[in-house]
Amino acid sequence: MVFFVAIYGLYFAYSHPSFRIQQIVIENSQFTDPYEMDLFFKSYLNKNGYGVVYDRALKERVLDAFPTIINFNIRFRDDQSLVVRLNEKPPWVMTMDRGHMILIAKDGTLLTHQTEYLDITNYNRLQVVKGIPSEWLTQYSLHKDVVGIIQHVKSGLDVQFSQLSFQIQLGDLQSHRKASIHRGNITLIQDDQLPIFLGSIHGLEQKLYHLSLFYERVDMDRVDIEYIDLRVDGKVYVKYGAS
Repeated sequence: MVFFVAIYGLYFAYSHPSFRIQQIVIENSQFTDPYEMDLFFKSYLNKNGYGVVYDRALKERVLDAFPTIINFNIRFRDDQSLVVRLNEKPPWVMTMDRGHMILIAKDGTLLTHQTEYLDITNYNRLQVVKGIPSEWLTQYSLHKDVVGIIQHVKSGLDVQFSQLSFQIQLGDLQSHRKASIHRGNITLIQDDQLPIFLGSIHGLEQKLYHLSLFYERVDMDRVDIEYIDLRVDGKVYVKYGAS
């Protein structure tokens, strides 16, 4: 008798109308399109809310469909709404394309192109990366080789010049059979005006070290410099202005 009561109780819990999902609520969707997320979860309308909450396969399906998400949690409320709260990937660097700011996560996931509006004042602290082809910024992520180059340069700058402001200019990026190729033309731009030519990624740590030594010996506020060239190993070439 107890067994049948238990079975009936489970049947009641899964079939009673008060446990059916009637509304989808998406929270914390700054980079993930809430409309697309809502469409994804609409297939769960009228299903048992607790059955969806404890669906183990759901997490994998959501993360596969929405690369901007690290994780999420869901809960079924008394008002029969399924609340999906997102934990999204944080911005790591930013780029600009045709007047639009695009944020990039550390794994290369492109964030901003999936939203209509972002407050740029919240992201002024992010390092700017230039030179990424526009067609690459319509995809969901950058190729791992490009991400690796940015990571290498950014890490070096964080170690040697944590108090200075640099933009990273990537040159000669090409696409070949869906793989990115970098031909070795990296330029730093200090304070939006001073170009520093690094050339290839080869010997980057030494190049940045020699640049730091140069900065220690020269009062940058009192000299007019047009550019600094580090493309020759062990050398720092400087072109001074006319003033």
